[in-house]
Amino acid sequence: MTLYQAMARRRTVVIVSSCMSITTLLGCHQPPFPDNKPRTQFETYDRMRQQVTPIKEPDVFGSPKPAVRARLSNSGN
Repeated sequence: MTLYQAMARRRTVVIVSSCMSITTLLGCHQPPFPDNKPRTQFETYDRMRQQVTPIKEPDVFGSPKPAVRARLSNSGN
């Protein structure tokens, strides 16, 4: 390997690693699904008919957890 090839490889590694670190540091600033926007067309349909399925419910200790059981059950109708 020549000196030029070694320098080119080192430069490529530096550029790629700095791009990856910048991307990692910037990250996502906003959540992909805000709480006030519907996630699916079914949620919009339910909101229009005042049949809102709860998104979160308190657990036995009182802290909010996702209401998976209520959202997946068919008994809400």
